[in-house]
Amino acid sequence: MTLLVEVCAAVILDQSGLLLATRAPGKDLSGQWELPGGKLHSQETPAECISRELHEELRLTVEQASLFLSMVHHYPHKSIRLHFLHCRLSRQDPMPQEGQKTARFNSTELPWQHMAEADRLALEFLRSAKWRINTGQGTELPEIVDLPLAERIHHWLKLS
Repeated sequence: MTLLVEVCAAVILDQSGLLLATRAPGKDLSGQWELPGGKLHSQETPAECISRELHEELRLTVEQASLFLSMVHHYPHKSIRLHFLHCRLSRQDPMPQEGQKTARFNSTELPWQHMAEADRLALEFLRSAKWRINTGQGTELPEIVDLPLAERIHHWLKLS
């Protein structure tokens, strides 16, 4: 039986674009682009987790974090439950602490082929608005907690 790892990911989208970071050197999926975040510790809320992770990895301070999407993804070597949180920051310029790269991408520049699979699939789910159609996949579809935000990100992604 594969252990399910709880992970939080930040969706930081503003007029400059969507903030992505590469996986740090030496870590699983090293060099792939992802929505920044990390493992949820026991007794920690997703908002506390994303605030801690963004501060530790990128020296960013979160003013507000709200859950809007959760999904389970199975890699060959592990399974993760990703909690995507929309984050508003008090400071916008990341300072990577673990040798990773960061960049803001507009919807036409997203590095789809170089993204961690779970993050890419979540963004593709939002871009295609799969929650609007019956795909027959049942419980495999991500759970949307904040539909207006999902719609806003869908419209931003459709610009590509």
